[in-house]
Amino acid sequence: MAGEHRSTALLGRVEEILVAHFPDSPAFEEPAEPLSLFRPGAGPPCYSVRDLCAALQSAVYGPNPMEGIKM
Repeated sequence: MAGEHRSTALLGRVEEILVAHFPDSPAFEEPAEPLSLFRPGAGPPCYSVRDLCAALQSAVYGPNPMEGIKM
């Protein structure tokens, strides 16, 4: 099984866990589309690895996690 197939299978499992434990919560709703549309190399409307990472970071940390941090 190639790496892309493993990552897709793993994300499918993550999606199953979110559905089972957080069906009506933002914890499921926000990452649901990126998880279900993740297809490395498929192009739009599917999510690439970069797109998925950005969407999941936004779901966890908000749209701009560095906002308000002074460097």
